[in-house]
Amino acid sequence: MARLLPIALLVLALSCACFTAEAKVYRDGTLQWTLITQALQKGGKHSTYLSIVNKAGMKKWITDYLSSSTTGFTCLVPSNAAFKTAKPATLKPYAKSATTLQDLVKFGMLNFQALPQRLAKDGVGQGYVTFSGKDRQIQKYQPVKAGAVTLGPQFAQQGYQLANITKILYKDPTAICYEIDNVLVPVK
Repeated sequence: MARLLPIALLVLALSCACFTAEAKVYRDGTLQWTLITQALQKGGKHSTYLSIVNKAGMKKWITDYLSSSTTGFTCLVPSNAAFKTAKPATLKPYAKSATTLQDLVKFGMLNFQALPQRLAKDGVGQGYVTFSGKDRQIQKYQPVKAGAVTLGPQFAQQGYQLANITKILYKDPTAICYEIDNVLVPVK
């Protein structure tokens, strides 16, 4: 038993170091869409991913942003299918053919969510937007008067507005965030 103690402590130290390093990625705001792919490749360890995101305080970051800005967001949402079909260390059958953001949308691994741009006359801090429901519908809270649009995977597969949305993503990457089970994660 005494021989196993140093090994156990080493394993614990290494796991803590890995967790801290991973959390720093989110605190620094440098999350890229490829990290969502990496999370899925680990077998869709959803609870671990959520705990890291929550500890990083990203929900507060987004809430603060929405209360002080009138600009809209474009969100990338990992679909339910993404976590159901992902196998440990692989995204088969998508690994070989899904090499771009558009590919992941086409295969239903990501959903696009377009949040409304708030009207200037509504004033800063006068409303906010969130997601709810198993289909990730966008809920509007007063007095957000601009309309909200939800683009599901099938909608995107048919090509509707996909090009326009990807232009937004590449034109202004600061306006991108991810939503994972009601946690909005910004990409700087």
